[in-house]
Amino acid sequence: HTVFDIQKKVELPDDYGNNLIGYIDVIVSFIEAPDKKVVLDNKTSSKPYKDDSVAESPQLSIYSEHEGLDYAAYAVVEKAIRKREPRTRTQLIIDKIPEKTIEKTFTELDDVLEGIENKEFDKNYESGCYSFGRVCDYYHYCRSNGKNMKGLKKVWMKKDVMIAVK
Repeated sequence: HTVFDIQKKVELPDDYGNNLIGYIDVIVSFIEAPDKKVVLDNKTSSKPYKDDSVAESPQLSIYSEHEGLDYAAYAVVEKAIRKREPRTRTQLIIDKIPEKTIEKTFTELDDVLEGIENKEFDKNYESGCYSFGRVCDYYHYCRSNGKNMKGLKKVWMKKDVMIAVK
């Protein structure tokens, strides 16, 4: 129905000088509910998203909280186009962001920032050190206790936080 904003920058400072930065793809309302603003994030995926993906999304909970909006959505476009049926599948999931998801997200953010401040970096070997289908940028560095810099040009400390350049 209406597009209110596109690529809106989100900046959330905390009490310790950290600033979480993100970009909302679009803020819209739909024809079915023209008075309801929705934070919409565009996604591509090799498989459909789960029905509860919006309600469980840390990203959308941050954006919704920033905008003071209750509803968010994913517009998902399947990556592969079928040979027999030359169309791609799409999915629109609109849901209310529960308060428990917002609380959980900001608690986890606080925990991560506190861990960085205390130089505590939990290693998640259970994930296989993959994120979004790719091996972690620090994979070789981490697994070798800082000896193997494969894939990294340099690593240095800035304000006690490890910075790496690929």
